[in-house]
Amino acid sequence: MEKTIMLLLRQLHLSLEQQGKERMKDLGLSTPQSLALNYLFSRAGQEVCATELHALFGVSKSTISASLKGLREKGYVEMSGVPGDDRKKWIVLTDKAYAVKQEIDAGLMEQERRLCCGIPPGRLAALEADLETMLRNVRPERQ
Repeated sequence: MEKTIMLLLRQLHLSLEQQGKERMKDLGLSTPQSLALNYLFSRAGQEVCATELHALFGVSKSTISASLKGLREKGYVEMSGVPGDDRKKWIVLTDKAYAVKQEIDAGLMEQERRLCCGIPPGRLAALEADLETMLRNVRPERQ
């Protein structure tokens, strides 16, 4: 069977998901939760809400809500009300989240290192640009 881009992307997604799951199981985190925490770490000290994560990750609001609920239940984030908007909540990292930051960073860096091993920097930059184009092509707002 000839491998298509769709099949290769699916295989890559499943492999990364499985590796991430194994790497984060001791922390009780799923791969999407660790990616969300990583993004929140990068925005530490700034106000971030679920809508921003929804736009960034391109997944449904219910998926973001479920991930945040899991992170909240595990003690990694807290939700803080936004003055003047009863529906909107800021996502606040807890001390527990900061305590595992290095482990999450190391796991994501190891995954990226393995993923990109053997690909020259110029080709990686081109690949990243092509993947961003593909993502824009399939986002709902394009249809």
